[in-house]
Amino acid sequence: MQPSCKKHPRKAKSARREITDGVDRIMLCAKSGNHQEISAIIRKRMAGLNATPSERLCENTAVNALVTHYAAIAHEEGIEISYKLDIREC
Repeated sequence: MQPSCKKHPRKAKSARREITDGVDRIMLCAKSGNHQEISAIIRKRMAGLNATPSERLCENTAVNALVTHYAAIAHEEGIEISYKLDIREC
């Protein structure tokens, strides 16, 4: 379970930093066309989450993995979310 921002500000800050670093790495890999590295990063982040790989919110596999990852975190924290995905091709 992810830390609550209000109850654990240091853990939340660390988690945000880790997420930002991961997204930065994914963006660099996407720009260079390194899809295998993107898959490895996403598989590592998806490990242990309740989100199932069969959830399909977006045709883009990398974006789908990220969205289901954060949706699972929100669900675990009891946070109600809604989203709209508008992804342009790279």
